[in-house]
Amino acid sequence: MKNAPNLTNGYEPDLARAIALTRPGMAHFAATGPYGTVCGQYENWGYWRQARNIAGNIVKTKFRRSCCGKFFTLTRTHGSQIPARTESCRYFSRRDDASQPKEDTMSAYSDKIKGMRETGLYRVADFDGGKEVTHVIDELIQDVEMFDRTIDILEFEDSQRQLQLNVTNAETLITLFGDEPERWSGKRITLYLAPYGRENKLGIRIKAATAANGPPALTRQTDLNDEIQF
Repeated sequence: MKNAPNLTNGYEPDLARAIALTRPGMAHFAATGPYGTVCGQYENWGYWRQARNIAGNIVKTKFRRSCCGKFFTLTRTHGSQIPARTESCRYFSRRDDASQPKEDTMSAYSDKIKGMRETGLYRVADFDGGKEVTHVIDELIQDVEMFDRTIDILEFEDSQRQLQLNVTNAETLITLFGDEPERWSGKRITLYLAPYGRENKLGIRIKAATAANGPPALTRQTDLNDEIQF
């Protein structure tokens, strides 16, 4: 909403600018750190997450690239990815190798993309013979730049595999678990093949997991057992 010339602004100019620059998942307002510093130079920009099952065993360890470790420490919640050139907050402390910020482009994604290729996105061929696979949802990573496209990727607590999320499967997840992806964590789903289109081609689809199949759902207590290693 544009300000009318005869109305007083709601915030002081510096605070208004900080609010405008702040990204979801930051530990504090942007532009409140040392002058000229950005999140890509922060020592906690990215951290290791260890996910445990209800038995306490580590089932997955992964690096949350571009996410704020301080945000997780303060909130016990995993925040969104933050562009490297976002102006830093008051918790900023410089990495040893931070003379230059990491680029928030495909070059910054190189290690992540390599890891995805090693573990792999699910393909139709993985479900030959009517195979079904049940997983526990970890999180939805949105707007990933891959292969000259922007896609959403669903990750799982109990597997290094990922699922590229299309509109049909996204609508299914919304119907099952609501329209806030943050609340999908710990939910169990089953992947299977189903025909689509006039030519009845096969595609990967999602349905609710039955109690008889797949790993147990993670509890809220399990989420609080996440550990950060720096």
